[in-house]
Amino acid sequence: MEVIVEVKYNWNLADYPDLDEETKELLKEHAEERIFQMRKEGYHSGELHYEDNDISVWGWWYWIIP
Repeated sequence: MEVIVEVKYNWNLADYPDLDEETKELLKEHAEERIFQMRKEGYHSGELHYEDNDISVWGWWYWIIP
C-alpha cells in the first residue's frame, strides 16, 4: 500500500513585505528542519518561529493525506 502525505507550511510575512530572497530561503530551510524534527517527535502540526537580529517571524505547519 502506498500513502502520499503532503506537508504544508506558511510564514506570516505581513510585517516584512520586502524580505530578500536569501532570507526567504533561510526561512524555508529552517521550516523544513523544524518540521522534520517535530514529525520525529510525533506531531502532525505545529508552530514555527524564526528570530535573528533583523526579524522575528511566526508561522505554522500541518500535514495532510489527500
